[in-house]
Amino acid sequence: MVLYDVRLQKAVSLAIDRHFIVNELYYGYGEVMGSILSPASPFSVPMVPEYNPEEAYALD
Repeated sequence: MVLYDVRLQKAVSLAIDRHFIVNELYYGYGEVMGSILSPASPFSVPMVPEYNPEEAYALD
């Protein structure tokens, strides 16, 4: 399956502009998160993947 390729997973992650999604689609009502878990959870990941389409394209 294609999504088992780690390079593709990283490229897709780098190609998503999470700040744009929160600001434009949710009108700024939201928070960019690095996980599906609540920030209050002890298992939450505080890191947010960066948006870098050039690096995503280079991973192809």
